[in-house]
Amino acid sequence: MKKNILYLALALALPIISSCSSSDDLRDSYSETRTVSLPGGIQALAGRMHIKVSPEAVRKMKPGTSGVISMQSAPTRLSRAMNDIGTYRIERLFAPAGQFEERSIAFGLDRWFTIHFDSRQDLTAALKKFQSLDEVQVAEEVACLSFPETTTAAMPAEPLKAKGPASAPFNDPQIGAQWHYKNDGSIDSRSRAGSDCNVWPVWKDYTTGKPNVIVAIIDGGIDVTHEDLKDNLHVNTAELNGTQGVDDDGNGFVDDVYGYNFVEASDVVGGKIEPDDAGHGTHVAGTVAARNNNGLGVAGIAGGDGSTNSGVRLLSCQIFRKSKEEGSAEAAIKYAADNGAVIAQCSWGYASKENVKELPKSLKEAIDYFITFAGCDAHGAQRSDSPMKGGVMIFAAGNENMNFKEFPAAYEKVISVASTAWNFQKASYSNYADWVSISAPGGDQDAFGLKAGVLSTMPKKIASSGYGYMQGTSMACPHVSGIAGLVVSYFGKQGFTADMLKERIVSSFLPYNIDELNPSYKGKLGTGFIDAYAAFAQDQGIAPQKVENIEISPSYSSVSLKWKAVSDADDKTAAFYNIYISDAPITTASLASMEAQRVNGIGYSVGGTINHNFEYLRDNTNYYFAIVAIDRWGHESPAAFAEGKTKLNHAPSIEGTPAETVTVGSDAKKSFEFTIQDADGHEWTYALRGDTRGVSTRKIDEKKVEVTIWPILSAGDYEFTVVATDEYGARSEKKVKFRIVKYVPPTLIEPFNDIILGMDMQNHVVKVSTHYNMSNPAVASYSAVSSNPAVAVVEPSAASGGGTFSIRALSKGTSRITVSVTDGQNTSQNSFQVRVVQHESDPVYMIYPIPVQTNLNALLNSRLKQAEFVINSQTGEEVMRARVKTNNKNVATIDLSRLSPGTYRLSVNTEIGNYKQVFIKR
Repeated sequence: MKKNILYLALALALPIISSCSSSDDLRDSYSETRTVSLPGGIQALAGRMHIKVSPEAVRKMKPGTSGVISMQSAPTRLSRAMNDIGTYRIERLFAPAGQFEERSIAFGLDRWFTIHFDSRQDLTAALKKFQSLDEVQVAEEVACLSFPETTTAAMPAEPLKAKGPASAPFNDPQIGAQWHYKNDGSIDSRSRAGSDCNVWPVWKDYTTGKPNVIVAIIDGGIDVTHEDLKDNLHVNTAELNGTQGVDDDGNGFVDDVYGYNFVEASDVVGGKIEPDDAGHGTHVAGTVAARNNNGLGVAGIAGGDGSTNSGVRLLSCQIFRKSKEEGSAEAAIKYAADNGAVIAQCSWGYASKENVKELPKSLKEAIDYFITFAGCDAHGAQRSDSPMKGGVMIFAAGNENMNFKEFPAAYEKVISVASTAWNFQKASYSNYADWVSISAPGGDQDAFGLKAGVLSTMPKKIASSGYGYMQGTSMACPHVSGIAGLVVSYFGKQGFTADMLKERIVSSFLPYNIDELNPSYKGKLGTGFIDAYAAFAQDQGIAPQKVENIEISPSYSSVSLKWKAVSDADDKTAAFYNIYISDAPITTASLASMEAQRVNGIGYSVGGTINHNFEYLRDNTNYYFAIVAIDRWGHESPAAFAEGKTKLNHAPSIEGTPAETVTVGSDAKKSFEFTIQDADGHEWTYALRGDTRGVSTRKIDEKKVEVTIWPILSAGDYEFTVVATDEYGARSEKKVKFRIVKYVPPTLIEPFNDIILGMDMQNHVVKVSTHYNMSNPAVASYSAVSSNPAVAVVEPSAASGGGTFSIRALSKGTSRITVSVTDGQNTSQNSFQVRVVQHESDPVYMIYPIPVQTNLNALLNSRLKQAEFVINSQTGEEVMRARVKTNNKNVATIDLSRLSPGTYRLSVNTEIGNYKQVFIKR
């Protein structure tokens, strides 16, 4: 709790009361008082830990009457560990308890010890050391308690002379300013009538509190001299009338007349109660039980009627005093249980900055002890003079304006109290959470100024008038404690238990719906606004009427239920409604095993319309519902049943994504568009999942999306998925494959061969694309041109997308075909020769050169690998014969350099035929 402000005219700022004590009397010369931050951010006392040892270990330790033990008596391993960390003192956390020692031992509290050691030691390491010991069951840090920041100054004394309203039940002058008890809306135009704790009617019709009800104020010390408190203090007459410095009543505590001061400081005397420097404990005590009808100051909720035997009694269990001082809350709680208290008022905890995520085990056991043994004798039976068996602990929810686990208030066995302003709104500072039990007036001066705070008693050293305003869950909490005191005063007797009290408190609420008045904090402020008068109603065992005519309004993923608030004969209306939902039929028998959602019906008149929505349902699905009305006592009506079907929701459609792999060169981006449409007209969103690095999108209009792929990824194959989702969760997907390729311009990798075409041949087909390598063949274009169209032509002149074309022979001769390939950025040109001959099947297509000087060449049919050359003179004489092989161009060459000039006849003989020709040799 950070913020608990007391406003006074002089605006005198006092130091912040910290969460850590000085304990000068407990440390030796080398120890220093400071805090340390443990892993997770927990602020703890340095050089301090709590341990719980095994039953075997505690038998060996033998604490003295003071609770301090000798380290030599500890088991060897435990003693060695204490020596290792520089331990200079070990004592029982819960001091020997006299007549209550037997039950303390049975509860295991005698096995808790506080170890004081060198504060320079690493606390985390020290804890681990002790946690590893067999003799130690628990070792935990001593987390710093939270105490509110305060600003204080004196409330003007003059107004205290004024009389309260004529209608007020008591003559306390400032009772009219205590709007938190009775708010008629007149104190300020911004306040709302009814936003109070409704205690005035209780004083009139039931009780003002009885002195056998003791409320422990576990807080800063109460000003025991305060004129408006002293007559309602619990007084230990054995100590009051006994010998100073002696434990006259044998409870283990010396001179504890009004309680005990557990603060650790060198000048603290345990039996001397001292107001804390903020006046916090005194202010809290005044709300619980300032003396009523005494003509002084203010009224307390359970402060009596002015007669001697009226009003509850306040037991001061002091754990805060000055700045940086605190005492053991655990020891204070146990003391309260052992000394007559049945209600513990606790406006403190661990601040959010302490990051205490679970209740320390030592504090948990102390709380459990109070809940179990408060009001009981040494054997656990209800004491004859006690109004209740067991105890109820009431904690403030905290002032961080946060939703988190605020301990100890979040412990399920206590009552936790959030704070509201005078207009039914959550106080601006109040914590809120699903663990909050109930809300009570705590004031909101931040929003509404001075008089919007809670007016109560203050120590005169702080406020000379003895009164002042504060705000906080610290102020809301004692309203609940005071009401609890009234309930026990009225109902308390043999057989009345803490559970009975708790049930009445958490089910007593004003007829206003806290969730509807605070929609941002639905289910986070408890069951409702505390109503003191409602806590005295009697359970007549009558269940609410059955809900009728459930109206169902289905959507695609939700169903809205609407019904009328039903009556309850003894409680006017049902308080809550349990709502059940299933996709299978529901019966009365099946409800027992189903989990319900609870709807707050408080504040609805009979016939008022109540709504509840079920979200995140499946579309096109039959759902079954049941509603059970419940009163504040837990009595249930018969179940009402209904069913309905959610609407069919069509997923958005994705159209236009590429079916083929998108190829993206490493030097260029690639874009495409697709559309998304929703048949139901729902809003939709889209996302890309998968290989999306370098992939960007842009919504062009209400339906169309553009995707651009940048070549950021390395070369390879990739895939992403387009996901379209409508507002109700229906979705569709389309996969897109893409390939990143390294850019390669068109490059000839397989040269074109010269070709021979016969006049009698069909067109010759050339597949150009197989001759080239490039990064993106899909975008390539091809063309081919003949240099001598009279000999051969290309058909078509521009090749198809596959890069093929045909050559048609027209007349004998030669032509050069030039091929061009482009990818839009670069072009490659290459050529080859086409020779057109008469017949492709001829053995010899051509003899050259004629006349010949040296070599005579014969272009042979490609099927031939050799030929025989025979040369004869004009007279028929054979002058040369030779067998010659062809080269890679099918040309056979014969050397005629030695042949004499003249005219000769040539015969070329081959396996497929012969060829004859006359030639001239020069």
